[in-house]
This record gives sequence, C-alpha cells and structure tokens, in this order.
Amino acid sequence: MIEWIRGAILGAQVVPSATPAIDALPKRVVLRRGRLVPWLGGRLSGMGAPAAAVTIGRTIILRPGVDLTPGLLAHELAHVRQWESDLLFPIRYSWATFRHGYRDNPYEVEAREAEVSGATADSDQEAIEWNDPS
Repeated sequence: MIEWIRGAILGAQVVPSATPAIDALPKRVVLRRGRLVPWLGGRLSGMGAPAAAVTIGRTIILRPGVDLTPGLLAHELAHVRQWESDLLFPIRYSWATFRHGYRDNPYEVEAREAEVSGATADSDQEAIEWNDPS
C-alpha cells in the first residue's frame, strides 16, 4: 500500500536499463518518472510550466518525456548534495526562491553551474552502471 501511494505521488521508479544514455548514478539516488511533483515544482517556483525534474532528498523525479542528459543529471545531483548537507534545506530553498526568485535562487545558481560544468562525479559513493548489456 505504501509503495502504491509513493508511486502515485512521486511516480514510477525507473530501472537502469530504461535510461541507457546515463552511464552511472550513485547507488543512494533513486530515479522516478512522474507528472505531479514536476508540475507542482514548476508552478510553485514561478516557472509557469512543469519542471523538467525535481529532487526531493535522494530521489530525482523526471517529468515524462524528458531525457535525463548528463547536464540535467549534474544539476539534480547538485540538489541531492544540497539536501544531504543541510537538514533545513527545503526551508532555506523555499525562502531563497521567495527572496530572489527561481532564476536567482543561490541553490539554483549552484545547480546550473554544476550542469554547465557537467560535474556529475560523486567520488564519495560507488556508482552503478546503467549500460544495457544486450
């Protein structure tokens, strides 16, 4: 029952072979596809459209139809690190969005810098291979 509720809210978990373009993802990170959370994230942040992806803790939720490119993965992994480094991250992120807007939110600026640099390396964790052997 709990998994059904989680799936209904966060979306279905993505299996590694379903995303062959991604070489690796830290083991602690879960990837899901769903509509509700990206829609809410886009609306609440003032984007005017659903977000491509939203990170909650160690879960990255991709909007259906969005490709998880290395740049988008780097962006979302920056948010995973932000969640892990500060217990008050959701509150601080919300406050920063309220004060500065989505584009100038310092947490988003940091994530976009990671996206541009392609900094997907996560040296503190082993990565699982996402290459389909078939």
